[in-house]
Amino acid sequence: MIPTHSTLRRRSAVRSRKASVIRRNFKVVTTSGMIRRSHSPFWLLRLPVSLIFQV
Repeated sequence: MIPTHSTLRRRSAVRSRKASVIRRNFKVVTTSGMIRRSHSPFWLLRLPVSLIFQV
């Protein structure tokens, strides 16, 4: 069976969605790890700024 264009597009969409979810989870883990490592107000100020710019 030859995969049609729609199936290929669907497959790539699923792959990109998985990648975006993984990236979001990784970002959350790294930011929470940084906050845990340093309880300084600097990270608490920088966190909303980074979230605003990365969306």
